[in-house]
Amino acid sequence: MTKLFLSLSAFLCFASVVSASNPILDNPDNCSYWGVRIGYDWNLPGEWNTPYENDIDLFKSGSGVSVSGIYNLPIKANLFFEPGVTFYYDKYAYKDLLLTDETGMIVDKDPKVRKYGIRIPLSLGYRFDFFDHLSMSLFTGPQFGYAFYGNVKTKEDIDGFPENLFSEYGQRRFNLDWNIGFGVEFNYHWVFSITGSIGLNDLQKNDVSFKENRLVFALGYNF
Repeated sequence: MTKLFLSLSAFLCFASVVSASNPILDNPDNCSYWGVRIGYDWNLPGEWNTPYENDIDLFKSGSGVSVSGIYNLPIKANLFFEPGVTFYYDKYAYKDLLLTDETGMIVDKDPKVRKYGIRIPLSLGYRFDFFDHLSMSLFTGPQFGYAFYGNVKTKEDIDGFPENLFSEYGQRRFNLDWNIGFGVEFNYHWVFSITGSIGLNDLQKNDVSFKENRLVFALGYNF
């Protein structure tokens, strides 16, 4: 993944210095704009990495939804900087986890993890204007996140199993990702994009390590 990031970053830098004589790479009509995005989040939680080299595949993938606002700022040629603000509601679930009561009876299976919060992506990208009504962009950059709320949804209260996701031995609220993605723009305004978010920081407070990843499929409109 590091090689992919370095390759994409090098490509963006190379494209920014290509001759301005090619309108695909240097559109004279470039201007800044605002936009909105609605996304489907495919959450891909990683394994619990333990200090004993027996990693645990503890979670299943899950779905979520996100709503974003962006500002696209041209830098040079078709190179751009695009900060944004995203509000999200995401879910995933435990995998093959059985919860029992004090009598040993199974009362729940694979409880769901739910959280909502805010993310702030800071993307550097390059757009290719192939035709008047069609362009494609590649982008990458960090994304800072903070979860306002999170819980583990169980059918009933179970002793020793905290429902608060951010309990003493639970997860951290702050998340740092690295985004890599591409987008296609139609008719100057409509945008479809796919963004992969690679978790960079350890979310777990105890002695195991855990990171979240996701793919976001978004449809947007530029004003």
